[in-house]
Amino acid sequence: MEQIPEHPNVVTFKEKFEYEKCFQVVMTICDGGGLFSRKGKGEGGRFTERQEARAIRNIMEGVKFCHQKYIFHGDIKPGNIMWKDKEKSCLFLVDFGVSLKFTPGT
Repeated sequence: MEQIPEHPNVVTFKEKFEYEKCFQVVMTICDGGGLFSRKGKGEGGRFTERQEARAIRNIMEGVKFCHQKYIFHGDIKPGNIMWKDKEKSCLFLVDFGVSLKFTPGT
């Protein structure tokens, strides 16, 4: 996480605290909830096509950025995609616990 530069669609590492038996990591606040915690504004509370397209774009921009930095997330799933804020304006990739740094061409 410390090696990933800031990007609007990737959770940002802020600080770490190491203790004798554990450590804690402080990251960007994502208080908008998980990907599916939002109801869309379309018919029946579903996402409109435009809302879906924006969400997919946010996710793919985050993945593209990681891959450009040679980082493989390794666990992309709805539970690891969070809304940045309560307005649900932007999505973040989170939980890089199984991510790997890779060498181009491998």
